[in-house]
Amino acid sequence: KGKSKSISPQNSQNSRQQSMMRKFSQAALFLAIGAIPAYADVKVGDEVCITNYIMDQFCINLGHLLDNNAIMTLENPEEHSYHCLLDVPQCRDSGYVVLTDKDETTGMHCLGYRLDDTDTVYQAGIA
Repeated sequence: KGKSKSISPQNSQNSRQQSMMRKFSQAALFLAIGAIPAYADVKVGDEVCITNYIMDQFCINLGHLLDNNAIMTLENPEEHSYHCLLDVPQCRDSGYVVLTDKDETTGMHCLGYRLDDTDTVYQAGIA
């Protein structure tokens, strides 16, 4: 005799947005990057796949999301909107960074890998 749980439209919207952000991140991250210090056997030009949140450099520098200044950029990247990432010129044109996993001691994601090919990220995002 299971209980049914009521899902509010806001929770459903947040869940869909988080799922879409993860899919966007996965699609955008087959990339050729420089060297990854954590993996000594990875060479310059090797293709790697990294799955995590993508953040634009403009919002990172602000310290909060441009479209919601109550949310700290590196604390809750899952709240970042596609509109901000892909439609706002100063965000889209500032470049993208793949964040690392959240540091449990600080509760913040760290900067991971800069994506030099921003057009590929943009095209994956609008697909």
